[in-house]
Amino acid sequence: KGPGRFFLGDQMSLVDCMYAPFLERMAASLPYYKALPIRNNPKWPHVELWFQAMEAKENYRGIMSDYYTHCHDLPPQIG
Repeated sequence: KGPGRFFLGDQMSLVDCMYAPFLERMAASLPYYKALPIRNNPKWPHVELWFQAMEAKENYRGIMSDYYTHCHDLPPQIG
């Protein structure tokens, strides 16, 4: 917890870029497979603020994945 919505403050950094794919997968697959919502969960309000801040960035929106891809791509990967 600190100032700003990103990991290191009020500007997106390499840390945000490195965590983005993992958090995207978690946000898509955990509700689907474990009934554990990551987004809009009152336990982790800063996670939702981070997603909102990332999604406000045009450069991120151009490369972000979607829930369908993550949920249906996971079973073949884990067997």
